[in-house]
Amino acid sequence: MSEDRIEGYRNFINKLWNSARFLLMNLDGYSSGDLTPTGVEDRWILSRLQRTIGIVRESLDEYRFNDAAGAVYQFLWHEFCDWYIEISKPALSGKFGEEERAVKQRVLVHVMEQILKLAHPVIPFVTEEIWHSLPGERDSIVLTPFPEEDPARLDEEAEEKMRFLIALIRGIRHLRQEVNIPPGAFVQVRLRGGDQDFVREKEEYVKRLARVESIDYLSPEQVVKGEATSVVENADIFIPVKGLLDFDAERKRIRKEMEKVEKEIEGLARRLENENFLTRAPAELVEKTKERKGELEEKLARLRTVLELFEE
Repeated sequence: MSEDRIEGYRNFINKLWNSARFLLMNLDGYSSGDLTPTGVEDRWILSRLQRTIGIVRESLDEYRFNDAAGAVYQFLWHEFCDWYIEISKPALSGKFGEEERAVKQRVLVHVMEQILKLAHPVIPFVTEEIWHSLPGERDSIVLTPFPEEDPARLDEEAEEKMRFLIALIRGIRHLRQEVNIPPGAFVQVRLRGGDQDFVREKEEYVKRLARVESIDYLSPEQVVKGEATSVVENADIFIPVKGLLDFDAERKRIRKEMEKVEKEIEGLARRLENENFLTRAPAELVEKTKERKGELEEKLARLRTVLELFEE
């Protein structure tokens, strides 16, 4: 087993421990009760949990322990921590009222309980320790029933809506990075297409998670020019950059980056034109070289697009 993989498992356990600590720090006034989700994000995480339970049970039944652990890893890190916990923070602070705070607490506790049960076969000591720190009287986790998938909790609509919202936030983040907008700067976003009613409903999340000051909702026929642009599913994202950046400095930075990428592409192209390399190098290395060249060509095309924005 490589050191990188061991480090990855260590990071996973740290993530689990820290997410449990965050949960425990936000359980003031917690009371157990019916698990009745009120928001689409609650329905989404419970639906994703059911799918994870299904994958883990199937993997364990077929002795694919690595796949079972991988499913728990992906759910904990990339759905529960990256998105649901982050989305829940305003509600946990009481911003949306005590009722919404109580709902988020119950969903968080329930999901954490199921994660601990799913992970217990591969990390029994850590999960047992966290299990006993959760609210309520508890026997050993090993004495509790293993999670079973609940089809009633599967929610295609919630998953579809949240998939778009997450893609939108990622798209704004990526666009900010693409045009080198300072991380601390708040931006104005224009949105054309997509589920605008749903974005309006969840605008608070977009603003907080993508550092957005305001969102303008455009009709399909509205034309936008001279702004940073990205496409997310069936929606167009625009960010005005005038006043945010030094255009001269950005042009110099982008041209310098383009020169660097072009040189690397030329070097890879020469390697791929070399018959000795093609015939003697391992097939895997040749394929990786082709993939790297393709990635750099895509990056160069993106840089040219961004440069055009700063030359207008």
